[in-house]
Amino acid sequence: MEQAMEQEEQIITHYNNREILTTAVVIIREIIDSSSDSSSESDDEELKIIRDCRNVRRRVPRILNYVSHIIPNLTKEEFKAHFRMLPKTFDYILSCIEQRLKRVIPGTPMIDPRTQFLLALWRLATPDSFRSICERFNVGKSTALYITKIVVKALNELAPIVIKWPTGDRVNEV
Repeated sequence: MEQAMEQEEQIITHYNNREILTTAVVIIREIIDSSSDSSSESDDEELKIIRDCRNVRRRVPRILNYVSHIIPNLTKEEFKAHFRMLPKTFDYILSCIEQRLKRVIPGTPMIDPRTQFLLALWRLATPDSFRSICERFNVGKSTALYITKIVVKALNELAPIVIKWPTGDRVNEV
């Protein structure tokens, strides 16, 4: 019974919030429409404030130049601790999958295949959250997800060439 009452209160609260939001939108539209009719400076200032508030997009602070300045200065041991492979192995695998990470369809500037591979390895090798990975590699969440997906797909396509499973008598030895 209490649960039903709580659900009813949530529905009423949701309805009231929606009604308030709808009313606010109507008022803002009226201000915008009326400001085009009146030429007073205060109305123009109010309209500018409303437009500025509507178009403001918050920039998330991120670590700058991590890939270009920090990673090259890591020792072999530090690199292996972070990415679970030696730099030579990283370079070899990158050379094998690099073409698969390049975009053929034009659009926004492409993220360097090296950065893509580093990001995906970091995600797979560490328990970091997406938020910290995105800050470290200066990308958004959806970009980090997409990059991880295409790198894993490229590694999966490379697996039959690199991974050799034992056959015949070799199975028993292993």
